Amino acid sequence: MALMPRSIVQLLHFEEVARLLAGLDPDTPPKMLTDEAARLREWQRAIVYAVIDGSLCPTGGEAWIYNPASSTETPLAFYDPCIHQVYGRFLRKDVLAWLKSVGVSAADIPEAFRPSPKPLSSAEQPLHHKRKRTYLTLIEGLALEAMKDEIPAEPYKAAAILQVILGRHGLKLDKDPVADTVLEILAAREERKSERS
Repeated sequence: MALMPRSIVQLLHFEEVARLLAGLDPDTPPKMLTDEAARLREWQRAIVYAVIDGSLCPTGGEAWIYNPASSTETPLAFYDPCIHQVYGRFLRKDVLAWLKSVGVSAADIPEAFRPSPKPLSSAEQPLHHKRKRTYLTLIEGLALEAMKDEIPAEPYKAAAILQVILGRHGLKLDKDPVADTVLEILAAREERKSERS
């Protein structure tokens, strides 16, 4: 998804929130006699009731209805989506908190309201192929030195030998990850052989 201003703006108007929750494009009005319009009215009503009962608070604490027929603005009390327009602004995080508080599962929350994933720390980022190859070559060289130029082809036999060597230096690793690393070393060795030929 390309970065769009709408995806980073945190303050949304009532109508934008209702459209996003209804699964509609906030910029395209629904066809008035369709399921889209009915879904939109349901979400508008749900938001109004949430504001009235205090489970969703608009920014600044204000939301009001406007009746175009009488040109009047009144606080939310009685709301009819056919004759009233609602005005109010909501923070994405407040809409998310409201949805969670009423039991909406994380999978059902529209992406527009989900928190952005946190960037991976350097320790969590996957190793670049060249970096991984460097580490495996280094480990292979040290293992060859420690095991007198012979890494057994059986990964668990090699793991047992390496565990003993690590133990002598006060280091400990489980057998499975060591055996997995030995398998990677053997695969990297084969890859180097095929590149040379």
